[in-house]
Amino acid sequence: MLKIDGRYTMITEEEMEAALNWIRSNATRTAISRAQKESLEDYTSIIEARLMQSYEGAEHTKKAFARSNPEFLTHWEAVKIAREEAYKYQYLMKAAEIRIQAYQTQSANNRKT
Repeated sequence: MLKIDGRYTMITEEEMEAALNWIRSNATRTAISRAQKESLEDYTSIIEARLMQSYEGAEHTKKAFARSNPEFLTHWEAVKIAREEAYKYQYLMKAAEIRIQAYQTQSANNRKT
C-alpha cells in the first residue's frame, strides 16, 4: 500500500509496469542530464582560472573580476539549468523506484496472508 493524500492505496500491476517503463524510457536522458551537469561543473574552474589570469591585481580582485564576467555568468546560468534538469530526473527516477519497491512489498505481504 502507498499512502497518498492521507489515505492508503494499492499499487496496481499496471502502475508498477508504468514505473518500470518510465525507468527504461528515461534512463538515457537521466544519465545524459547528470553527465552534462558534471561536465559543466568541472568546466567552471577552468573558465574562472582563465579569466583570473587575464586580470592584473590581487587574488581576491581577480576572483571577483572572473565571477562578475559575462562569460562566467552565462556559464553559471547553464550550470544552474543543468543541475535543475539532473535533479529533476534523479528524483523522478527515485519516485519510480519507490513505487516498484512498494509494489514488491505489497505483493510479498499479499502472499503471506
